[in-house]
Amino acid sequence: KEAAEYAYSDWDQTRVRDNRSRMIVGNPGEVREQIRRLAESYGVDEVMIVTGGHQVETRMRTVELLAEAFALSYQHSYVI
Repeated sequence: KEAAEYAYSDWDQTRVRDNRSRMIVGNPGEVREQIRRLAESYGVDEVMIVTGGHQVETRMRTVELLAEAFALSYQHSYVI
């Protein structure tokens, strides 16, 4: 089943809501602002990002999108 079609139980919905409070999720602009606010709240000038996804290509795409959102140059090379 596709995630959008999945019938979430009350327990599932509670877990999703609780986990979402620990995550930064959104479009590039929303993510950038959430990261900036989080860094500001801790008084830091850099953050560490842990990407999700099982495939390395998915994780690398996340890094590329973050680089674009923060107007950073990013080049990668990896072997699969």
